[in-house]
Amino acid sequence: MKQFFIIFIIFISCTPQTSSELIESVDTTTEKNNDFLFITPISCSATGEGCEMLYLKNANKGYKDVENKDCNGSNIEFNFDKKYKFDFAVFVNFKDDKYKKSGKPKTLDIYVNESSVRAVISSDTNFQDQYVYFPEEWGYTDTVNLNFRNSYFDEENVEYCGVQNIFFYGYEYIDE
Repeated sequence: MKQFFIIFIIFISCTPQTSSELIESVDTTTEKNNDFLFITPISCSATGEGCEMLYLKNANKGYKDVENKDCNGSNIEFNFDKKYKFDFAVFVNFKDDKYKKSGKPKTLDIYVNESSVRAVISSDTNFQDQYVYFPEEWGYTDTVNLNFRNSYFDEENVEYCGVQNIFFYGYEYIDE
């Protein structure tokens, strides 16, 4: 019985946080400090519909691009109220019937300050959140552009390229 209890405790302590648990544990204010922040865009533009639903914490509407259902050519630009140094973004797949209807982004280019990096989101993640890290040398910016290159795509079932939420984390620019 003791062995079972110890294994159970180890399992619980090794369980990763979900994005909603991470959001709750991070300071969501934007006061001048160098604390790690949950960063919310002030606006966005995209080739599809609903980009503003991506950064609402409890929205289950998400982003949908019907024209680019394989995600190739689907673009989203996020604008922020001030400059931040982005550490990572969390991509959250749909968790209901929309999961089977959406092409899940596989490869994307992230553009910040005329620099870009290609990121690959894991396959077979089902409903798990995916973390995409920004290069440390990128510095501060108030705009992030995402260009989806392709998706995990089942041509018979997929109706659109889609993501339920994207959450950004990083640090506020401090002018010293």
